[in-house]
Amino acid sequence: MSMIQEALEKIHIKQQMKAEWLNFFLFFLLALFILSGVSIVPFHGDEATFIWLSRDYDTVIRRGLVKDIMFEPDGDAKDGQNTRMTTGSIFPFSVGLLCDIVNMNNDAVVNRWDWVYPPDEGDRMWSENIRNGNLPNTTLLLLARFVSAFAGALSLVFIFLSARRLLSSQLSAWMAVLLLATHGDFLVNVRRAMQEGVKFLFLSIVLYVASVMLTEISQHRRVYVWLGVASGLTLAAKQDAAPVLVAIYIVLVLIPLWKRETQYVILLNILYIFASTLVAFAVFYALMPVLWHWFLNVPVLIGIALLLFHIPSMQNKRIALIGITVLLAITIWMGAYQPLGALVHERQRTLNGQVGYRIKYDLFYLDTPKKRALFTLKSLFRSSVMYMESPRFDIGPINEQIATYEASLVHGRINSLALDTITAILFFTGIWTLLKHFGIRSLLFFSLLLIPTIILCITVPLAFQRYFLILQIPYSLIAGAGVGQAWEWGKTLTEQSIRQKS
Repeated sequence: MSMIQEALEKIHIKQQMKAEWLNFFLFFLLALFILSGVSIVPFHGDEATFIWLSRDYDTVIRRGLVKDIMFEPDGDAKDGQNTRMTTGSIFPFSVGLLCDIVNMNNDAVVNRWDWVYPPDEGDRMWSENIRNGNLPNTTLLLLARFVSAFAGALSLVFIFLSARRLLSSQLSAWMAVLLLATHGDFLVNVRRAMQEGVKFLFLSIVLYVASVMLTEISQHRRVYVWLGVASGLTLAAKQDAAPVLVAIYIVLVLIPLWKRETQYVILLNILYIFASTLVAFAVFYALMPVLWHWFLNVPVLIGIALLLFHIPSMQNKRIALIGITVLLAITIWMGAYQPLGALVHERQRTLNGQVGYRIKYDLFYLDTPKKRALFTLKSLFRSSVMYMESPRFDIGPINEQIATYEASLVHGRINSLALDTITAILFFTGIWTLLKHFGIRSLLFFSLLLIPTIILCITVPLAFQRYFLILQIPYSLIAGAGVGQAWEWGKTLTEQSIRQKS
């Protein structure tokens, strides 16, 4: 009997290995699909800006001139300070590192893209920026795009692993990945030399860590550490991923309550989640050189987190609590809250400027709840692509690039009514399935969908589709659940048909 069992186990292991090799091969094909479009994706002015920012790597790492880019609360505003404060640092520094590795001079862009032109002067904006050398050379542009595209392709691996854990189905996981990987707006944004690729990568890692925490019976504090590190990397990649992090953390706090654990386990989970949050902010501050005016907060936050993680194993918890209180007092005295205040202020100033521009030239923006709701629904259900957020790019050279891109075989799903309808049906089927078998995993999916949607509708007054692109993660996952349910229905109908015939 034992020999038969061992033989069956060996067969099962071989089947699993074959399945994993097949998964690896399919991900390799997906990566080729994404990377094959980097050379023809239409140019965006922000690409020049992020390549310009990549020179911060040389400023900080090679020359050690941190003060040249560091935010000084009481000092003069530095060139590009607003951009550094309101965007992430991981992508530009990754581009700078890659340029250093291949010994490429990324001074080819003498300045960031100049947007100071009225809506009807797109041709002049284009010619002036080219004349001033603000259009990256082809090699540098492709190199920077490769960083984002590769990160975007790698994010699909973690989304697959998360979906497979949460949906317990290889088919559902693959369909969720394919729906996201073929979405036209996802492809355009991760193929450009912008932050979306690295944002999706680290956000998908946070999702995977959360999926482990939801599916494992017992938790070790190292999982909470990884959660905090991955969350900090996500914020340093791009700050607009914060709504998804909020959704994930809320569900993680509720896990012990949902499982009806003891009061001790519930409090311990809250303690560790708080420690993870401190680790996230410490990693975020450490990876944002523009915020290094407050760098001493990093070791203090890590120190508090370490104490929180070790409180349960300490014999004298009163001493630990006193130590935490002292460190918190030091952190507050050092102004740990000030970086967040500065970030919020700069982001609000940027939004006000963009809204002011639209009001001045009577351009469309989301000034009513109805407009925000309709734009969110359109961004969620339609595979349309917003190539440019500015009418200044509605010019001949860019329109030619768009036509070339859409004529290729790698543009993905763009304005496909049939495929969008099928995906929407699968999405609502998934919602029905998750409600019917409601559990903590269902709560995670709905939290990922609803909380970021509400936050985005309240805080984003601009009709910029890439701000809402993160909603495609829960949309694809829920549609993947719908595929699994449709497959089960198909199997049931087939079995019934066979029985009737027999």
